[in-house]
Amino acid sequence: MTRRAPQEDRAGSWLPRLLGAGLAGAVLVLFLPCVRYEFTNYDEDGQIVENPLVRSLAPRDVARMFTRFSITNYYPVRLLSFAVDYRFWGFRAGGYHLTNVCVHAANVLLLFWLIGRILDRDACAGPHGEQTRRAGTSGADPRRRAARWWVAGLGAGLFAVHPVVVEPVAWIAGREELLMVFFALVSLHAFAQGWPARGEGDATGPAGRARTVAWRLLSVGAAACACMSNVVGVVLALLTTAYAVLVAGKRRAGLLLACSLPVWLLAVAAVVVKKAGDAQAAARGMVMDDPGLHLGQRILTALSLYGLNLRTLLWPKTLYVIYPQDVPQSALAGGVLIGALLALATGAALWRWRHRPAVAFGLLWFLAALAPCSQLIPHHIFRADRFLYLPLAGLAVALAGMGRLPAARAATRRVLAAAAGAALAACFVRSHIQRPVWRDTATLFTHTLKHNPKALVALNNLGNYLAKRGDPQRAIGYYRAALRINPDFVLALNSYGNALSRQGRLEEAIGQYSRALQLNARSKEAHNNLGTVFMAMGRLDAATTHYRAALDVDPYDPEVHSNLGVALVRGGAIETGLQHYAKALAIDPLYPGAHYNFGLALFRAGRMAEAVAHFSAALRQAPHDADIHNSLANALAGQGNTSAAVAHYSAALRIKPGSARIHNNLAVVLAGIGQVEQALEHQRQALRIEPDYAESHYNLGALLLEQGRTAEAIVHLSRAAVLRPEDPRPRDALARTLRP
Repeated sequence: MTRRAPQEDRAGSWLPRLLGAGLAGAVLVLFLPCVRYEFTNYDEDGQIVENPLVRSLAPRDVARMFTRFSITNYYPVRLLSFAVDYRFWGFRAGGYHLTNVCVHAANVLLLFWLIGRILDRDACAGPHGEQTRRAGTSGADPRRRAARWWVAGLGAGLFAVHPVVVEPVAWIAGREELLMVFFALVSLHAFAQGWPARGEGDATGPAGRARTVAWRLLSVGAAACACMSNVVGVVLALLTTAYAVLVAGKRRAGLLLACSLPVWLLAVAAVVVKKAGDAQAAARGMVMDDPGLHLGQRILTALSLYGLNLRTLLWPKTLYVIYPQDVPQSALAGGVLIGALLALATGAALWRWRHRPAVAFGLLWFLAALAPCSQLIPHHIFRADRFLYLPLAGLAVALAGMGRLPAARAATRRVLAAAAGAALAACFVRSHIQRPVWRDTATLFTHTLKHNPKALVALNNLGNYLAKRGDPQRAIGYYRAALRINPDFVLALNSYGNALSRQGRLEEAIGQYSRALQLNARSKEAHNNLGTVFMAMGRLDAATTHYRAALDVDPYDPEVHSNLGVALVRGGAIETGLQHYAKALAIDPLYPGAHYNFGLALFRAGRMAEAVAHFSAALRQAPHDADIHNSLANALAGQGNTSAAVAHYSAALRIKPGSARIHNNLAVVLAGIGQVEQALEHQRQALRIEPDYAESHYNLGALLLEQGRTAEAIVHLSRAAVLRPEDPRPRDALARTLRP
């Protein structure tokens, strides 16, 4: 019996494993620091932090992910992955970042394996390919087989550490790209197993045929998951057909139709669902994907973008999250001419290498993956690093195919290998520099504005970041800057109104929201914000009208249902208000705002046990909210559970020590259990914080009166009577002090 050479065993076993381990290690070294990064307010708030669909893995909620649009997209696989993360990590951003890193590492290994598979087929291509296949010698030369694995490693290495992958990996919301590519690669591998190439042999026997059917089903199922992660997954239909023709050698029309038709049907279905989402966005008055370019502008823009995208891939020095959206005005514009020349060069390369499966398949992959973001297919974002994630994988396949040089040119091979290694090292360093840009919202958008000062979304989101951290004046500066660039920017109008509202400038806020509604009469955010301002002004009918208008736009928003419930309860329609709280919790059972408002209404109705249950549910989701602690303590005190009430008042004061109201509430409970001196101190602290707090003046006066300290009591009771003349209690207490 003939034994295989040990060298062949090593090339066929340990070398791919060693290279795979090295690729995975490079990904982990480069991207594991992302686990220390925060959530940003660039889609991660809407997709994760504020998204009720990701907070449960109950069958009913998983079913909702697959039967409902999230915002305006149908990406249930992405949502399901976020829900799994939430199950383990809650709102700790590091766990979500870790998942992104792991998915990217898996993609790198799948691509490495796929390139190796294609290069094995590539070795059988050319004028002597059929003879080589019949002889069964495609992998007999261990040196050539090892060289193919090294080339595959270089191609996958480019995909692993290229700077354009930083965005989809370091940005949690970029997971749609990662998952789409993951399932696309799984689908291609399963397709290769289910529809083997000529010379690889078909499975025989019942067990073999069952395995074949299983691989084919896996291929179609993974393709469906790719499309449900990101609609760009529809290009997998073209990739599957190209693989069947160029790599597997299936060129008979009937066979080609049989193997690729299911994926094409999936692609058509994904496009139909995408159009339905666009129609829903139009009905809600949200941003549309079509930037409104006519055909000529679309072609010129596509050529210009092709040049810009290639430049980004070849020289990825200046990368940021929001690029200018420039439309060329002439076919003679420099960007258009450069893009046209590069497109012709790509076509020439495709023709030159058409007989090499790896190169031809990789270039077709690259071109097909660029098409959805080229403006030939309308999209409101012209250019983004994440759009290059899938094209880069195809380019890696093509470059690996070009890198397989004849063995006789050893010196050239060594030079090219050294150059490739240096390029990978440069990419690693550049990615290492780029990665920290994503550590938090402030860093991300400050970096963006440095390179693109007119990035409206960056200005708006940086303002929101500052407003949330208690710096409304600086936030307003960013909103005004955005509105100077585009006075009709609805997002900034809403954000500006929110900042004014927090400062108590309600009439000015109403002006900003009203302007937003003039531009977009179906802006849910503007209607909801106007409702909140009108409710703060006591104009409950106007508030109710705007909340209902917001629900006409989006009937599945738990915040709006909760807000409408508050307005109705305050207006006396208590049962109807409670129904809206219930609707909010049916949409998002964990929404703390609805639980809190529901608890307040039940507390006022004297239903203490139910109020405690809702306040406790709200506190589980927002454990650092002082108001929830305070309200829960009020309800517990109403039940007579004073020890628990004191504990929650104390927790509230640790979070919010400057609250006169909480000091007063704690003092009342302490006085009731006989801890008079502590109660007196908390009342005095309340008045140090808020000297004109009538309730605290009354309670302190009443307590002093009980202790026989009449003179001091009269001072506080008199002050309470002046501050709140409609309250009879201070006057009654004063009258009692004058009785003989």
